[in-house]
Amino acid sequence: SMLRTTTSSGRTHRVTGLPGAPLEMTWSPDGSTLAVGPTAPGVGGGIYLVTGTSAAPLFTVPTGDAIRDLVWSPDGEWMVYRRTRGNASWFELFDVDASQLAAPLAITGAWPTGNVGGYRSSMSMGAAWGTGNQLWMPAFGVTPTSAEPGIITVNISGAVE
Repeated sequence: SMLRTTTSSGRTHRVTGLPGAPLEMTWSPDGSTLAVGPTAPGVGGGIYLVTGTSAAPLFTVPTGDAIRDLVWSPDGEWMVYRRTRGNASWFELFDVDASQLAAPLAITGAWPTGNVGGYRSSMSMGAAWGTGNQLWMPAFGVTPTSAEPGIITVNISGAVE
């Protein structure tokens, strides 16, 4: 076997239609679409879908809300992400083609964000999509007296089938 290395080409892939710099990015399971969570001062966030060199909003959120930790469903029809507003965050589910849900659906209650920023630098904060449409999600402050990290699970079979 031969050791192979990669080198940077120094090339920038220009994308039009994003309101700010990419903060989060993840490819659809089939590799055809890039979901991007951009950020810009004074601009509401959201999720934008990139195909080729242009981006189109999947949906947008008000200024002050942040969308992070994007995760596609294995079939590419749904997306789960963490939405943060002020000192609270929760997970939402979105139907990518809007065939079943026209708007994001909160699938957890809101909990204090705690030290989510500090943990994000060293571990994934996104949901893990398990078998039987069971989602596994990292949580902070899941009880009013606890700021400790934990894992919560939510069965979303009723929403995605």
